[in-house]
Amino acid sequence: MTLSLHIIPARSRRKNSEYKKLEAVVEAILFSMGEAVEIERLAAAVDHDEDTVRKIIRSMMTRYDEEDRGIHLIELDGSFQLCTKPEMYEYLIKVAHIPKKTCFDGCAFGNVIYCCL
Repeated sequence: MTLSLHIIPARSRRKNSEYKKLEAVVEAILFSMGEAVEIERLAAAVDHDEDTVRKIIRSMMTRYDEEDRGIHLIELDGSFQLCTKPEMYEYLIKVAHIPKKTCFDGCAFGNVIYCCL
């Protein structure tokens, strides 16, 4: 069954849109930080209470697991971190061991320009 947006009350659509925006902000913060972030800091950043942020994170955790994503969220003493799933490590190792290409384009001796291809 397909629901068109005009059937869903405007208030519910706004609430769902706001929730998705909060989820996107939390995800961006966790991805960008690259380390565990305390729930208090996340709540302050999105200007919402800790319970709301915790619910958002739990929902993200469930969705990442259900969608069999390459990442997952972990909780560490009241902090949360976005991580690569362990079963993806073998692929990361392959990428990490591929040497980067460098090029020397129009460079004078001692003035080397590196570029990644």
